[in-house]
Amino acid sequence: MTSDQASNQARSYAERLEREQPRLAVSRMTRSLRTGKVLIDWSQNNGSKTTVAPYSLARPPSSPPSPPPVTWDEIEACRQPQDLFFTAPDTLTA
Repeated sequence: MTSDQASNQARSYAERLEREQPRLAVSRMTRSLRTGKVLIDWSQNNGSKTTVAPYSLARPPSSPPSPPPVTWDEIEACRQPQDLFFTAPDTLTA
């Protein structure tokens, strides 16, 4: 699948969900439309975007970080920045 095809497919899914669940989802970025809804950001499915998904390995260092999703409780419990530094083996055991 090409980048354009992926973007078009993602947009189609987002618009369909918006039509079928208008009280829950929106596919347009307009801030006033998004209140209380989930934005299905189909535009991120594009070959020129650099958004990284959770658990993606970052580049270089010898031990690349792997940023998993964390809860607010985990963030509040953090005493040092290193407490929220994860590597691939860390995320595989979580």
